[in-house]
This record gives sequence, C-alpha cells and structure tokens, in this order.
Amino acid sequence: MLFRMEEEIGLYPVENDGAMGHAIDSEKALAPATHQSLVAWKRMRDGLSDGSVSSEEYEVCKASSFRG
Repeated sequence: MLFRMEEEIGLYPVENDGAMGHAIDSEKALAPATHQSLVAWKRMRDGLSDGSVSSEEYEVCKASSFRG
C-alpha cells in the first residue's frame, strides 16, 4: 500500500529528528488534491483533540472520505 501511495499520489517517507512523516512529490498529478486532503485531515484531527470537533463529526468526515 505504501509503494502504491508513492506511485499514485506522490507520498514519500521523510525523517525529521527520528520521527517519521511524509512529504508530497509536487511533480505528481494528484499532488494538489493530496495536499488539500492532508490539510483537511489535520484540521479535523486538531479539532478532535481540542474538542471543537466531536468524535461523531470526525467519523462522518472519515466515512465521507471513502465515498467515491
């Protein structure tokens, strides 16, 4: 799955001070959509953490991401 994500949407692994993360290859066609999706995901995760998003709202958002 990880290699497929690299190929299809341009995600690749990066390490920063021992923590693993990811970056987006801007040359991939889906890079802008991938970036927007990650920003939206982070916003929802942050909201879940600070209480501005309920777990139900988070689940609805997560479920809607898999519709296609």
